[in-house]
Amino acid sequence: MKEISEWRLMNDEAHTQTIAQIQGTKTTHDCILCGQPAYCGVEDGKQECWCFELAKRDTSGLPKGQCVCRACLSGLPLLQA
Repeated sequence: MKEISEWRLMNDEAHTQTIAQIQGTKTTHDCILCGQPAYCGVEDGKQECWCFELAKRDTSGLPKGQCVCRACLSGLPLLQA
């Protein structure tokens, strides 16, 4: 959602970077669950990551501090409040 709301404010370079992150062509690591390329904003030196905008998922079964790709994260159960 963040990408959609900020799209009109981005320049061409930011558009290209955002598309690359979503498509998996700009990566920081491979997903520990499926092995596919994944992107983590924090690993890329940013203060936030795309996953901060999502409903929190139960990542208790993952090794601490390990990121997964969008598909694998969205497949995890929602964290119970």
